[in-house]
Amino acid sequence: VQDLMGFEKTGGPRLGLVMYTKGQLALRLRGSSGSYQDLASTKTYRDNRWHLVTATRRVSSPLLTLYVDGIQVAQAADKTQGTISAGTYGLALGSRNKNGKATGFLKGELDDVRVYTRALAAGEIRRAYERYSWAVHLGGASVEAVNSVAVDKSGNTHVTGSFTGTATLGSTGLTTTAGQMAM
Repeated sequence: VQDLMGFEKTGGPRLGLVMYTKGQLALRLRGSSGSYQDLASTKTYRDNRWHLVTATRRVSSPLLTLYVDGIQVAQAADKTQGTISAGTYGLALGSRNKNGKATGFLKGELDDVRVYTRALAAGEIRRAYERYSWAVHLGGASVEAVNSVAVDKSGNTHVTGSFTGTATLGSTGLTTTAGQMAM
């Protein structure tokens, strides 16, 4: 198991986002009562691509939901109990801090990690993915480079850079015929 991020308290609550050996993504919980629960995707994501992974825990419902790229991929009743706090060792990114020792190192990269004090709504998660999905899907077969990104006051996004092969921006595909194409 590779840890993307998590909180852990010695002998108490744990919350983490992990990737299983075969590439499924999961929300891993241990409640203050000691009860464990994993909520995992059925699809694998060991594909060398960027993915937005989001998990929510609604204590009032109680409901756990896992999203990948803005789409709900798993949901279950929350069987754990109690609150989950930063714990003894605080927040760990790209590893797990188990009893003061780093373990479960992520073989990859993390970017734009956020922790909220409330469960985001499905629409908020989808919009967060849509704001960045153009960057995930940008690029050609071999080389891409984004030099700058700007958003004007009307909300239009302007990108400068270059690519080889085919790049898709929304529903628009751009293809190079020889060498690189500047955007």
